[in-house]
Amino acid sequence: MLLLALIALGVPLALSLRDRVNSEVRDQAKSQAQVVAASAAELLEPPRAKVLDRLARSSATSVRGRVIIVDSQGRLLADSAGEPSGRSYADRPEVRAALRGHGEQITRNSRTLGAEILATSVPVFEHGRARGAVRITQSVEAVHRAIRSSILDVAALAAVVLAMGLVVGWLIAAQIARPIRRLDQAARQVAGGDLDAVAAVEGSAEQRSLAGTFNEMTTRVRRL
Repeated sequence: MLLLALIALGVPLALSLRDRVNSEVRDQAKSQAQVVAASAAELLEPPRAKVLDRLARSSATSVRGRVIIVDSQGRLLADSAGEPSGRSYADRPEVRAALRGHGEQITRNSRTLGAEILATSVPVFEHGRARGAVRITQSVEAVHRAIRSSILDVAALAAVVLAMGLVVGWLIAAQIARPIRRLDQAARQVAGGDLDAVAAVEGSAEQRSLAGTFNEMTTRVRRL
C-alpha cells in the first residue's frame, strides 16, 4: 500500500516538477536577456566592445549558456564564447525577430553545434527603436539533464520514505505479533502436558482478552 501511495503521489509530482523546472529555465533566460538588453542600450553606438564582452560573459555564467549581442544589422558585437566580432547572425530566426522589435523564444536545431538548442532573444531599444539584439542559447540536453536530476532527487526521497515505512511497518508488525507468538508457545506447552503454562496478558485489548480466556481455560483443566 505504501508503495502504491508513493507511486500515486510521486508520478504527478515528477511531472509537475518537470514542467516547473522547464518553465524556470525559460523564464530565467528571458529575464536575463532583458537585463543584458537594458544594460547594453547605451553601449552600442559607438560599440564599447570590452564592456559588452564583460556583460555577455557574466550573463552567460548566470544562465549556463551562450550570450551574444548584435547591432541593428545582426553583426556580432560581443560573444561570451569568445568569437571575434563582425560575423552576421541576421539569418537566425530569433535574431531576426528581435531586430524587428519583438523577442522570441524557440527550440530549434543548431547546424553549427549539431544539437537542439533553446534560443531566447530580446531587442535592444534606444529611443523606441531596435538598435540591436541580445540572444541567449542553451543546450536542450542540458535542460533535460536538470529536469532528470530534479526527478531523481524526488525518486531518492521516495525511496528513503519507502525504506523508513518498511522499517516502521516491520517494527509495528513485530510488536503486534509478539503476544500472539507467546500465546502460541503457551498453547504448545499445554498441548504437551504442561498445565502450569500461563500466557502473558499483553498487547491489544483483543489479545489481552484472548490471553485471559486461555489462562482461565488452563486453570479449569488443571482443576479437572
